[in-house]
Amino acid sequence: MTQFQSWVDWAQSNNKKVMMHMLIGWNLYSPSWFLEGKWSATELETMMDYHIQSVVSPVREKVNIWNVVNEALRGWEDSGNEAGKFRVDSACVWNRMGWEPDASGLTGSNKINDSIPVYIRKAFEDARKYTNAELELRDYGFEFSPSDDPKLLAFYQLAKHLINKGVNLGAIGFQGHINGGNAFDPYSWNWENFKNNISKFKSLGLKVYLTEVDISTGSFQNIPITMVIADQQKAMYNMLVKETFAANVDGIFFWGVADGVDQGWRTYDCPLLYDTNFSRKPAYYGVLDALQGK
Repeated sequence: MTQFQSWVDWAQSNNKKVMMHMLIGWNLYSPSWFLEGKWSATELETMMDYHIQSVVSPVREKVNIWNVVNEALRGWEDSGNEAGKFRVDSACVWNRMGWEPDASGLTGSNKINDSIPVYIRKAFEDARKYTNAELELRDYGFEFSPSDDPKLLAFYQLAKHLINKGVNLGAIGFQGHINGGNAFDPYSWNWENFKNNISKFKSLGLKVYLTEVDISTGSFQNIPITMVIADQQKAMYNMLVKETFAANVDGIFFWGVADGVDQGWRTYDCPLLYDTNFSRKPAYYGVLDALQGK
């Protein structure tokens, strides 16, 4: 926590807007002692409140945006009847807190889930007790999806459910992790869907952020970056920022500054704006050009 507080203090002293990533997530982000415990719903509720208080209270209003719940829905690998469903109990200990009926008011094909994990609402309610900053809900895998994509619909349903339950939800986060391959043809991505999907959530009166942005050069294949690939990456970053402005997104947040720093995610895929020596890459100038053209 001391290191986290020092980062927040540094950002504030340098006039940076601070977005804190993930107060509550699924099992991937939890220690083994927590996953192996036989916790009751009451114990989990107490632990969640204590965890959120412990993280939020020391920095309180120094953080502008708190990503409260991250990746509650199933991942990219699920399809068919599983698409758009919440993570199963074995993948999310917090599910043991129980489920509540959907309150979104949606019907027919727009209603993907009949019930919602209680922990999601509780996490937002706990966070609101300790900060007045903006609270954000985040997930991935639907930025460019068509309007009938089950995960997109499920995420929208979840947002509506929380709003109708009186949760003080202020923003939606679209993760922006883009893989290599056809990502380097900016026109191969469906930007119309991108803008429509953002508009869908803004129509709820919520802000929408493009978060965790990085554009991988190798799609986890450890492909050395060449000038050709670097220029293609620059073009993709340029288009992404331009289309983000066109969609009236409320902010863009990158998944770090320099390549290779994060040892657990795309370490060798050169996805960011600076290289491993913290020198500006062509991608940096692609973003700069888009910003200057705003």
